[in-house]
Amino acid sequence: MSLARAVRKPSVASRPAAKPAVRPAVPVPAAPPPAPPAPPPPAPAAATPAEIEFWDFRYRTNRTPWDAGRAPVGLLQWIERNPPRRRHILIPGCGRGHEIFSFSGAGWNTTAIDMSPAAIEKVKRRANRALAKQIYCGDFFTHPFNTPQFDVIYQRVFLNALPPARWPDFVARVAALLKPGGVLLGSFLFADRGTEPPHGLAEGEDRRLFESRFMLVEEAPVTDSVPAFEGRERWQVWQKR
Repeated sequence: MSLARAVRKPSVASRPAAKPAVRPAVPVPAAPPPAPPAPPPPAPAAATPAEIEFWDFRYRTNRTPWDAGRAPVGLLQWIERNPPRRRHILIPGCGRGHEIFSFSGAGWNTTAIDMSPAAIEKVKRRANRALAKQIYCGDFFTHPFNTPQFDVIYQRVFLNALPPARWPDFVARVAALLKPGGVLLGSFLFADRGTEPPHGLAEGEDRRLFESRFMLVEEAPVTDSVPAFEGRERWQVWQKR
C-alpha cells in the first residue's frame, strides 16, 4: 500500500453528522388574567316624596316667583336662528311649560318632564293630544324616555333647583341623553347658595362641572329675568364633545 493511500482523509460522506446545539428552554410567562369589567356607574337616585311635595305644593298654591309667564327672549332668538330639521328637544323641569309651546310651535319634536303633578296637569290642558303624550310627570333622572337620545336639552335654572350634590348627576344624565354634538342650552343662575333652592353657581363652577364633557359655545347675560333672578342669570349653550 502506498503512503498516499494510507494517509488519505475519509470522504465527507463518511463523517458523522454534527449534533445540533441544544438551547435551554426559555419559560414563557403566563398571560395575565383579564381585568374584571368596570362596574357600571351607580343608578341615579330617584326624587324623594318630600322633594316632589316641595315643588308640587308651590305649583298648587301658585308660589312660583321664578315663573315669568312666558318664554325668555334669549330662547326665542335661539329658536329663530335654529330651524328644527326634525330634531328632538327635551325640557326637564318644564314647570308650566311656556317653552314647550315655543319649541313645538316652531316645529320641534318636543318632549318635557316635571315631577310636579299640578304643573303637568296645567300644561296638558293647553297641549293638543299628540303633544300631551310627550309631556310626562316623572323624574328626569330615572324616566325611560321613548327617544333614546336628543339633539337639544333645554333648561331654565333647573340645575339650580337641584341640590348642589346632584349637579354632577345632572351633567352625566344630560351627556347620556344627548346625541354626539348635541347641545344643552338655557339660563343658569350665578348667586349665593341658600338653604332652599334655587342654589346659585359660584364663578367658574359651571366650567368645572361641564368642561370634561361639554364645550361652551355661547354665553350672554339674560336681560329679561324675573325680579328674583335679575342680574344673576346667564344664557349659555354647551355642546357635547
